[in-house]
Amino acid sequence: MRTLLTLLAASLLAPAAEKPRLLIITGANNHDWKATTPYLKEVLEKGGFAVDVENDPDAPALGDAAKLASYQGLVLNLNRGKRWSADREANFLDYVKKGGGLVVVHAADNAFPGWDEFDTLVGGTWRSKGTIYPERGTYHPPYGEFEVQVVDADHPITRGLKSFKTTDEMYTNLKLQDNIRVLAHGTQAAVSKPQPMLFVSEYGKGRMFQTALGHDLPAMKTPEFVETLVRGAKWVSTPVAP
Repeated sequence: MRTLLTLLAASLLAPAAEKPRLLIITGANNHDWKATTPYLKEVLEKGGFAVDVENDPDAPALGDAAKLASYQGLVLNLNRGKRWSADREANFLDYVKKGGGLVVVHAADNAFPGWDEFDTLVGGTWRSKGTIYPERGTYHPPYGEFEVQVVDADHPITRGLKSFKTTDEMYTNLKLQDNIRVLAHGTQAAVSKPQPMLFVSEYGKGRMFQTALGHDLPAMKTPEFVETLVRGAKWVSTPVAP
């Protein structure tokens, strides 16, 4: 009995397992980042993460490589053309190469035109020349309802998830990288070919998940957006196996 009580006391005194840490980088966007960032933080915290927010779009947090390494993943809710300083860009890329995770939300794939390595990392970007229709750039039909078809039900992010309808911006004709694994397509009558909405890739020892969904709060509040965001953050937070 004494041994049992000792073990029970020790378990009560033991520190709780530390939650994986995420950093949301935001502060500039052609979408309403001031509304969506707190919501993303809330969703991810409910999903089991400890979440910090960097509201300065110059991302000073990227200037401290040691602090950056304390996070299991970065979440980009940022869209701007001005690039980060050279040291912050290098730390950002190095962070993922060494095993850090990256989640890219909607318009964050519009950011940093001309930065080719960013294009490589995030898997699909809004650019003046797209891949599916190479004669034109990225665009989207009017905000409205479309179907998201799960095309890879074997991946942890989409396992068990059924195709669903959402009301959102259906990004069309992204500049896509060859190494992406598409998990779900968007389909709409106005667009003749399916468009990748959820996809993943690996970058060095790190992982990337992009959701092209999430134009605004109503679009982000769908159960499928919430589920895939949390699953995506969990997936990228686990480094690529050696």
